[in-house]
Amino acid sequence: MSIKPSTASECHVTSIEQYKRHFLFKYDYAHNYYYLITQHIRVGEGCFEGNDPANVSLTAQKLDVRTGQVSDETVWSFSTKGISGEMAKDPLRDVYQISYPGCCGASDTIKYFSLSSGRLLGASSMKPLKLEIPNAKRVRYITVQDNNASDYMGSKAGVAVIFYSDEENIKQELVITISKSADAYCYLTKLKFKGNKNAEQTHLLWRHSTFADVSFIVELSCQNDLLVAEIPVVDDRLSTQKALLKGIPAAKIEDITH
Repeated sequence: MSIKPSTASECHVTSIEQYKRHFLFKYDYAHNYYYLITQHIRVGEGCFEGNDPANVSLTAQKLDVRTGQVSDETVWSFSTKGISGEMAKDPLRDVYQISYPGCCGASDTIKYFSLSSGRLLGASSMKPLKLEIPNAKRVRYITVQDNNASDYMGSKAGVAVIFYSDEENIKQELVITISKSADAYCYLTKLKFKGNKNAEQTHLLWRHSTFADVSFIVELSCQNDLLVAEIPVVDDRLSTQKALLKGIPAAKIEDITH
């Protein structure tokens, strides 16, 4: 028996592990409605480093808890690169996260998907930030991913992409670019709310009716340069007009929301 080694242009998988798991998600508390979520994880080994097959798929079907009947209709589904998945922990709520590790110096990627809609909420190389209006039970999530990530999820190339989302959809996508973006690899080194000395990931807006009057800091190490972005939230939007960029004169921030 002989095993042919893989190269950068070829992939010779030597083993495949795949399994399914199920869990229930209560998507409507008022009417006691549930989804049956099916997770299908498929991970291979034997390819050239960083190219092993890795995929996570999720499917949601309605479940009648009174009868135990599962609908044949698929409410939502998605499939993405990853080696593992689980319900996200605090500060996220009703979110599923998928891990895709970096190889050869690349940053790890954590992707976040809504369990209500099945849509992507963002991706990050560090823990997300959460804005919350407790009295209204409303939340917003902020995730940031650098361009050295194992699976860059931005819709436009840059040194970093910023996602601003609610519990079901991405509301806004920003990209940070510099003149040498094509050649510069940056690492996310800090993501926090401005003025938060305890580095807490959640910021509560007790006396607000909308998301405003708060800023967050994104810090990127770009080879020999340090780029710091201060981005305010104004009327439930990330303001590129009022954002401040320091450290790299050629840096720009752009709203690329579709």
